[in-house]
Amino acid sequence: GVDTLVSALIGVREKLCDWRVRLVGDGELKPLLVARLKAAGMAVELPGWVSPADMPREFAEAMIVCVPSQRAATGDAEGLPTVCIEAMLSGCAIAATRHAGIPECVRDGVTGRLVAEGDHAALGERLVRMTGDVQATLAMGTAGRELALRDFNLERQSARLQDLLLGVAKRS
Repeated sequence: GVDTLVSALIGVREKLCDWRVRLVGDGELKPLLVARLKAAGMAVELPGWVSPADMPREFAEAMIVCVPSQRAATGDAEGLPTVCIEAMLSGCAIAATRHAGIPECVRDGVTGRLVAEGDHAALGERLVRMTGDVQATLAMGTAGRELALRDFNLERQSARLQDLLLGVAKRS
């Protein structure tokens, strides 16, 4: 889905001129995406792969983390990307797609903004709204942190798993 993000950024580049945009990650699409960004005159930081140990620093520098996941041509899906929970724990608002388990943690208008998979125009519009209303976006980051601490901690997840397993065992 990073191609969707690049299309979104290119579509709203004039409206994000005062914002620092940093795309973290690597992959086979990177040369093509870099070429598209350069052709559009986008000043985007592209550090490439960042170690998991350094990601908290990346999140600490960000107000918004974008997770534009989408179903692969093979039908593969991500589940609930841990990057969403990690970013929320750091107080970042999330701009993401309604992909797989993402809506379990990203509540539209509460902890971030959601768009349909592949909808670069809507993603760009949401990013513009989020950067245009810093107070609301910071509030989403705070709400996301509270939600992640409350619902996505080890104790809560272990209890959910235990309940699920006990339910299956009772039916056997």
